[in-house]
Amino acid sequence: MQKFYPRIKGLIPLIDRKQAAEPYVVAGKNFVVTAQGPVSALGREIVSYKGIENPVNVQFFEISETVESLIFTDEGVFRLDTETTKLVPLYTFSYRLDSQYPFTKAAVGNKFYFAREGYPMLQYSPDTNTWVELSGGSIPTNIYACTESEGRLIVLSDLFTSWSAIGDGTDFVPSQFTGAGAQAHTKVGLSNSVPISVKKVPDGFLTFLSSGIIRSQAIQSTVTYRHTILSRDHAPLNPFCLSVMVDQSIIILTTAGLFRTAGQTPELWQPIMGQYLAENVIPFLDLKTNQNNPQLFFDFDNSWFVIGVSQNQTPYVFTKAFILNIPIDEWGSLDTNFVTLANVKILPLKFIGFSYGVVDVQGSIYIINSAKGVESIPLLENGLYYNRVVEEVAGVINGSVLRFSGNFNFRTVDTSSMNFTGVYNSWGDGVSYADPESHVAVEKDSILTGTEVEFRTNTIMSAGIIDINTIPVAKQYDSLNSQITVGPIRITDEQSNDMYSYINSLIVGMKAEAVGEISTDWNSNIEFPATIEEDWLALSGEEDWGDNPVGSAQFTISITPTKDAYTAIDNSNETLELVKYDGVNLIYSCYSNGIYHLITIDATSEDDNFYLKTIDANIELGGHLL
Repeated sequence: MQKFYPRIKGLIPLIDRKQAAEPYVVAGKNFVVTAQGPVSALGREIVSYKGIENPVNVQFFEISETVESLIFTDEGVFRLDTETTKLVPLYTFSYRLDSQYPFTKAAVGNKFYFAREGYPMLQYSPDTNTWVELSGGSIPTNIYACTESEGRLIVLSDLFTSWSAIGDGTDFVPSQFTGAGAQAHTKVGLSNSVPISVKKVPDGFLTFLSSGIIRSQAIQSTVTYRHTILSRDHAPLNPFCLSVMVDQSIIILTTAGLFRTAGQTPELWQPIMGQYLAENVIPFLDLKTNQNNPQLFFDFDNSWFVIGVSQNQTPYVFTKAFILNIPIDEWGSLDTNFVTLANVKILPLKFIGFSYGVVDVQGSIYIINSAKGVESIPLLENGLYYNRVVEEVAGVINGSVLRFSGNFNFRTVDTSSMNFTGVYNSWGDGVSYADPESHVAVEKDSILTGTEVEFRTNTIMSAGIIDINTIPVAKQYDSLNSQITVGPIRITDEQSNDMYSYINSLIVGMKAEAVGEISTDWNSNIEFPATIEEDWLALSGEEDWGDNPVGSAQFTISITPTKDAYTAIDNSNETLELVKYDGVNLIYSCYSNGIYHLITIDATSEDDNFYLKTIDANIELGGHLL
């Protein structure tokens, strides 16, 4: 009997394998599911090696099609220069706070606003490239989050949700003329609530509190918004458990599972995965001491909805992510340690476009590149540096105080004099062309004296030219470390449940070329004119012939017979023998005798990858279970 399966479904962790009518990915790691089937499409290409010094709570924000993503950390705001792999500081916070809330963004009146619990609200003006901390006047205090609605800045504070005048995110003075105002949470009927977040919806905004959700609907009246209790039963687990989708609907992860709303009462969404999380994940999480676990992410480029989970309860470090490919409604899995996933906008030609990014625990930034394995970095040995990062704090003028830094070394006997000198990154290597001993301390009460910059008492500045030699080296790639187990395959047509069956041949349909492979014609007179003078012996990352090491689908495949769709019979697990390959289909000879058969495809060696499209098994009756 021939059993043909034209497409394999994705991960369904809650379903008992014996209940499945068709094979699916019963277990796996580091794979996604496309319209054609499961694929090891989570290769990564490094953008910046250890670029973020302290990657805890790092977030990426896009503000323009022509500007790189803004990178927010606990220390400040940065921009990634991928040509030099430098992390360029744009703004440095005056203090650092370990907040359990994310930064949120709003765009009002050609300005961007960023808010986070415990931090001052920031206003960024792209026209003048200036950053301002907003406080005082009518600006609300104790701000937790922000969004925009109907051209107004919406701000969530501890007791109120406030909205500004149209087009002016600094005017919160209540007025019937401008429409600015505020609403106390207790007046709506939700008292003793902890603020969580605020999100826009098509006709207004939603305020999320620990005791419920308030809907604020825009109306054409002297009263700007009508406020009602939307729900008392759908509070998010934490401020990171809210995800805004392309259609402006909002996904909420609660103790009961996943829900979706666009301003109406939240409805159950992805019920099977939601039930799995409610039964097998959430009850075992420490939601008090590790309040940023789990988190929701959304990849606008690939339409991936992602749930990140820290399985070992390590704060800020996620060990697993469930990936939903929304257009085909199938789940995959990312199994690696990371601190965040993000949509990353990068402009130079080398990384042009809008990519999905991963930040690892060391602060290195990667982008998802299906054509590659996991790109690794050579060790810093014998003076060899690769993608070494230099941090430079941008000049900030605030009143009469100038804050700046560069490649300087400071020595001081009065540590208090360094309180406002910024963030520095000093180097042990290189050459200083200025003798520090030649500098004399200057005693002044102020930092600025006319047009000359001087330092406080007992502070010596050593400024010099730092010589850093960079040697390009060939890229190295680790394994994708991807694996899927597909099943169960069995005979179900008019047969007893205790009927053994055996498989003696298996045809696996794989995509012929490598995952995401892009070929280059080195003989092309258009791409490579004869006028180009090139030294092919020069060691360069751009001319490295091993830059795209994956040439075709290659993997290890085995089959396991079972009685219960879980445990192998007598620890039997046979690696299949390839009999024929016709360019698309791989034909294997095997023998597996059981009730439920599981097929494992393993791409855990260097350069391995797979793109599973179809499975065709020759399965025959094998006798009754004694």
